[in-house]
Amino acid sequence: MKKNLALLLILVLIIFTVSCSSDDEKKEETKEETKTEQVEDKEESKEKEEKKEEKKEEETKTEEVKKEETGEKDLSLLNSLNFERPDSISYKATIKIMGMSETKMSMYIMGENYRLENEMEGKVNVIIYNDDEGMSYSYVEGENVGFKYPSQDNAAFETPEPEIDVEQDEDFYDVLKRDKLDGKDVIYGEFSESDSEGTFTTKMWMSEEYQMPLKVQIVNEAGEVFSEMNYTDIVVNTDLSDKFIPPSNVSFE
Repeated sequence: MKKNLALLLILVLIIFTVSCSSDDEKKEETKEETKTEQVEDKEESKEKEEKKEEKKEEETKTEEVKKEETGEKDLSLLNSLNFERPDSISYKATIKIMGMSETKMSMYIMGENYRLENEMEGKVNVIIYNDDEGMSYSYVEGENVGFKYPSQDNAAFETPEPEIDVEQDEDFYDVLKRDKLDGKDVIYGEFSESDSEGTFTTKMWMSEEYQMPLKVQIVNEAGEVFSEMNYTDIVVNTDLSDKFIPPSNVSFE
């Protein structure tokens, strides 16, 4: 009888212990599940915040790319070009026009004096304007006869500007942005114009250092380069006085 009672008490104790242990495990599991859920909620919330930030950054980058692609037009870019004419400037230029031979030219300007050397078909044509004399001279290198024109009779030989007329109205441009050309800092401008022959797009790379174009392209509707001008060997503020004296071995009529 006692033995049976002892066995019964042991059995009840075992059942109670197992029951308590099971309850504790359930409680621990519940606690762990609650903790896990809280951690997951926090992580999920953190992930959502991170995704929001990533989305915001992506939108900002996309907007910046769009601005870069379309060329956000900032007037300060144009204002950064002073367009101040130096005391003197010299440069070389290459001109290519569709269907025509390439033309090479050299320009020297100091004050109101200028010298233009134009190379075509193996010949170098030279035009000099001497402001002190009020006289223009033209001749072909290698020939001993040339022509001279008093300034009042020679409107065709007015002093040319080294800069192409760069429009300073930001609304004029379809694209206006900072860029690089052959490693040099430039401001790239692009605009389109239409006439009876179609629509032509002018692309211009303007030097920030020299405040003049380094390259100009005119592209037709088919995307073909109709004409292109490249400026190289630019030198400013040097003495060019000897460039405006007509050669003594040429007789000018």
